[in-house]
Amino acid sequence: MNENLMDCVVFKEVGKYEITQRPIPRIQRANDVLVKVLACSICGTDVHILSDPPIYTATPGTIIGHEIVGEVVECGEAVQGLQKGNRLIMDNNIACETCEVCRKGDYNVCPNMKSIGMEYDGAFAQYLVCPDSNLIKIHQDVPVDRAIFAEPLNVAMGGLKKIRIMPGDNIVIVGDGPIGMYFCKLCKAMGAGKVIVAGLSEYRRPYITQSGADRFVIVTEEDLQTAIREEMPLGADIAIECVGTTINDCIDAVRPGGKVLVVGLNELATQEICQHKISRRGIDVLGTFIGVHTMQEVANGLNSGLLDFSYLVTHRLPLKDFAIGLEAMRRSEALEVILYPWGEIN
Repeated sequence: MNENLMDCVVFKEVGKYEITQRPIPRIQRANDVLVKVLACSICGTDVHILSDPPIYTATPGTIIGHEIVGEVVECGEAVQGLQKGNRLIMDNNIACETCEVCRKGDYNVCPNMKSIGMEYDGAFAQYLVCPDSNLIKIHQDVPVDRAIFAEPLNVAMGGLKKIRIMPGDNIVIVGDGPIGMYFCKLCKAMGAGKVIVAGLSEYRRPYITQSGADRFVIVTEEDLQTAIREEMPLGADIAIECVGTTINDCIDAVRPGGKVLVVGLNELATQEICQHKISRRGIDVLGTFIGVHTMQEVANGLNSGLLDFSYLVTHRLPLKDFAIGLEAMRRSEALEVILYPWGEIN
């Protein structure tokens, strides 16, 4: 084996990838950090990148993947606060920091944003290079199975920061995927009253229950709005849309004066909305994308054990078995698939 090469998963073209070897990346800028990837996981975004047609696009020839637990190998000369051996999580989104949107503080929706794992080489590899500003230290003893959830948890934390839950709020979450489960557990931790989760998969019921849901509604078997009114006669205080196609269900779910948080993404889907329902009932509709200055809170929660979703790990695979994990995700037979680039499954 050539010690200057590493194993990785590369996006080739629409719907296609290859598991190959590439040269180990090198530090190019003063604020770069060379990171050893201890573990990475397959996100729904990765599935969408490799779908045909793709819901999200990546640059051909790019190493994909963006959810990691890593370790510092080497730091550029301007890097401060990190040293060799530190355990890390990563925010994969790199804003330009110079446009008006960034200067107003909304760097999470920077129109010039690039992402590690889409435009820049990502985490399905044994090493990656990342700017120090996108890396956050965590305690050395935080288990991989806990820390691997950092990046998607940042999505949920960003949404919760925006919606401002109050203790006792009744909440409906539409979407039974991992993001819906993160919101469910976090809402309960913040003092929510009742939480209803709506979805499609009986397979996910035990995971939804373990995440703290008071009721799980399978929408093909019972009417969602009827179920909501049985538990929350006026409607929910807050509805959280985690699908990308169900905003109308969420608008109908909330009480007059309630809030709808729109999290789900689907560029290929369009929906018709009755604006009268929003205006006449005084509903706040808020969009959210990743988090704004919430990654440190994620790190703190991982360190403390509050943010422990390790019960959602369904697959642990070496990187060479990427195809097995990808197909399990495509068939909705997996929740969290952890890949180990060094073949060390723990």
